[in-house]
Amino acid sequence: MQDPNDSPVSGQQPASMGKPVNERMQGIEIEHVEGSLTIAGIFADKANLKGDMVKIRGLVVKVNNNIMGKNWVHLQDGTGDEGKYDLTITTMEALEVGSIATFEGKIEVDKDFGAGYSYDVIMEDAKVSDIKPAAPRS
Repeated sequence: MQDPNDSPVSGQQPASMGKPVNERMQGIEIEHVEGSLTIAGIFADKANLKGDMVKIRGLVVKVNNNIMGKNWVHLQDGTGDEGKYDLTITTMEALEVGSIATFEGKIEVDKDFGAGYSYDVIMEDAKVSDIKPAAPRS
């Protein structure tokens, strides 16, 4: 089984226990959509959100495709404290790092996938909409 936290980007460390593997991106300014939550809000209210469908918009900072039959996306929106600024999302949609998108999926807490990979908070089976593609690389 391939590790969903393997990093294709140099300078990032593999995660354990669902900790963010990505450095906090600076200067993220996301225009949140009506009815959406922030990453800070999801982590702060995770117990009450468990099992709920929620919507969030943010910047795709990492993608690992086709692991355990899903694409694994790391999202940041400029909110959240140390260790709680990067939300892992599973989806069937293909996305590129640098895209801004809206995700709607089910929040799970204390999710354990085995082999030492568990997440304090994860959004699963998200549908993706309103995708703003990554800027072309120069």
